[in-house]
Amino acid sequence: MSFQQPELLICGKRFFERLAESIRTAQTSIIVNMFIWRNDELGVALAHLLLNAADRGVRISICKDRYGVILECCEENCASFFHNRMTLGEKAQSFCLKHLYRLAMPSATVPQNIVDRLRRHPNIRIDDNHYRRDHSKFWIFDDKTLYLGGINVENKEKDA
Repeated sequence: MSFQQPELLICGKRFFERLAESIRTAQTSIIVNMFIWRNDELGVALAHLLLNAADRGVRISICKDRYGVILECCEENCASFFHNRMTLGEKAQSFCLKHLYRLAMPSATVPQNIVDRLRRHPNIRIDDNHYRRDHSKFWIFDDKTLYLGGINVENKEKDA
């Protein structure tokens, strides 16, 4: 196995450009582990790219931390990409956080059909029902390229 020099990507815009290119050029596999994945422009765009990759035969595994829904639904656009239904406990925690921080943001209404298409695709496996609470975020492409860091899937990250 050979290793290349790591590259530090500190600009969200540049990171997501590189990430999109890696999704477009993946040949065999994509592994995603994510804490926050918002139902916003960026979240939907990445989902479309992943669907296109799966249509090309790329095997995709997405592990989305269920605990992230509490933050997804109490800040920013208040919309989770994968979790459009919250438990009573999640609603209570999100409500408390929203009011603790006095966040008055409207809920987004982005159609969920893209999520349904991801869930039904034979080349995509989604694990989004476990509370990991580790905030980890990484993407692995073709067992060769690793993106590791603290960037969630949300519009505010691509503009940073």
